Amino acid sequence: MNVRGIRGAVQADSNSEESIFEATQQLLTTLLARNSLDQTTIVSAFLTTTADLDAAFPAYAVRELGGWESGAPSLCA
Repeated sequence: MNVRGIRGAVQADSNSEESIFEATQQLLTTLLARNSLDQTTIVSAFLTTTADLDAAFPAYAVRELGGWESGAPSLCA
């Protein structure tokens, strides 16, 4: 079994739920595509934000992204 850690970064346009969700989902979609990964093989996601982005939790955006139904935990810090 292969285990990988992948990291990436993205900027939200504003401190709004919509902007944070959009940026998070774009980041995850891009990471999966560029690394040829299937969402069902993801075992967890750890997301961090800067202190000025407090309108939404990126981990919730992960759960809203289609295909992440495997129940992989996502955590924000």
